[in-house]
Amino acid sequence: VSTETVTEVQATFVAKLTTPQNVTANGTTVSWDAVENATSYDVYADDTVLLGSVASQSSVDLTTLSGWATLAPGKHTLQIVARAGNYIDSDKSDPIEFEIPPDYLCFTAEEAGSTVAMAVEGTPTKGQAFETSTNRTNWSVFTPGTTTITLANAGDKVYFRGNNTTVSESYSIYYNFVMSGKIAASGNIMSLLDTTCKSTTISNNYCYSSMFYGCTSLTTAPALPATNLANDCYSNMFSSCTSLTTAPELPATTLADYCYSMMFSDCTSLTTAPALPATNLANDCYNNMFYGCTSLTTAPALPATTLANDCYSSMFADCASLTTASALPATTLADYCYSNMFAGCTSLTTAPELPATTLADNCCSNMFYGCTSLTTAPELPATTLASSCYSYMFFDCSKLKVNTTSGNKIFTCPTTIPTEAVTDMFTSTGGTFTGTPTEGTTYYYAA
Repeated sequence: VSTETVTEVQATFVAKLTTPQNVTANGTTVSWDAVENATSYDVYADDTVLLGSVASQSSVDLTTLSGWATLAPGKHTLQIVARAGNYIDSDKSDPIEFEIPPDYLCFTAEEAGSTVAMAVEGTPTKGQAFETSTNRTNWSVFTPGTTTITLANAGDKVYFRGNNTTVSESYSIYYNFVMSGKIAASGNIMSLLDTTCKSTTISNNYCYSSMFYGCTSLTTAPALPATNLANDCYSNMFSSCTSLTTAPELPATTLADYCYSMMFSDCTSLTTAPALPATNLANDCYNNMFYGCTSLTTAPALPATTLANDCYSSMFADCASLTTASALPATTLADYCYSNMFAGCTSLTTAPELPATTLADNCCSNMFYGCTSLTTAPELPATTLASSCYSYMFFDCSKLKVNTTSGNKIFTCPTTIPTEAVTDMFTSTGGTFTGTPTEGTTYYYAA
């Protein structure tokens, strides 16, 4: 008798979830009808970009999804997919359109009752006009010198935009934000020139000069994405913003005269400086840029090899907490290029190397004046000097022990000395030699 075993194979049916319906967008909040048995939903933009997944809720603020940051301002489509274990994913919902507004200049209250206004200095002639909004949809004319916006609650926002050729016009004709309370800036400063926020070119001199001057309520700065600059375009922009702790990125590699002059001067809470990638400088481009930033401890890298007159003049003067100076690779200098660059940096202990062999008038005058903690000096290889090139260079560096016998070489004074080239170069230093170097003598510092 044969025994026959019959194996029965039973197919398991896997159901497919219903396609989400009634998808709608209200600003950045998207909602849809819940799908039966769904345990999560995938949110797609532009058909293929997965913005993220949400649990069983049937609405989401798109800005909370990880993929939101990948979307550029402008129009996009949105679709929802329902998902659940032991079910086949639904089809994508019918696409709906939503729009990401441009990244307008935005002020957010960090303290209830904070206010924003804009003062006018002088008589503008360029027809400047501005609008404000609290939701980036409904806009109202904003009148500088008249309108004050009160942000009643912490977290309240106001956005600014305009289509202008410039904001400020000169040192004596400019617009200046006036604030009270505690306010964080964000968004793109270029929204004051271009409501699409696509421009990266500043065409007019003084464009943003003094814009936030004296805004002690400002805690963060907006983005400054321009890569094409104009003369004085950011001069004094954040001067005396004493609550500002971090500077915005400055991506420009082609600079203009005075473009960053005094930009962060007397920002006494500033602890971090931005990268400065330019390798070809312009006259006075960094002049006094961080003057009096007493909380700044580290200088940014300064890769420039082509200098210009006064380019680094007083750049870090009176930065009393600065302990580290950046390398200065240029071998050919310009008039006043390093003059007063680190004057008054009383915490600076080590000077950067100075490989320059071609000097210029006043190029290093007063460079380390009053650096009372400085214990090292760079070797100075130039054999031909220029007028006032090293005058007062190490004046009052009381811990720098200069002598004429041994140690680490600083320089040998040439036999031909132009007018005041080395006047008081080592006056009030701490070694056996102080004062003005003499022809043919070699100077050292003791470790």
